[in-house]
Amino acid sequence: DEEPEGAGSKEGHDGHLLYVVGYWTPGIGGDDASLGKAEVSCVQCATVDHSQTATGAIYTRWGRQDCPEGATKLYHGEAHGAHYQHAGSGAQLLCVDP
Repeated sequence: DEEPEGAGSKEGHDGHLLYVVGYWTPGIGGDDASLGKAEVSCVQCATVDHSQTATGAIYTRWGRQDCPEGATKLYHGEAHGAHYQHAGSGAQLLCVDP
């Protein structure tokens, strides 16, 4: 696997880079020649309890573009995280609105 341009350098950005999270999709007939790469979608949803306390929650649905019934869609985007070859970056992902 080839490292993305600039991934090996920390010059000018202190190594704080985000990369789109992707996965390989199977091709027609299962052959490797027709494999395709797809990005992991995500959506930010909000729920509100309309009682006197007006409580609610904001949450991310990974791999989705829509919120369930009863929730409000704030935005949909793509999952971003650290490069898989960068040591110590953990598994923290962000849902980024393109």
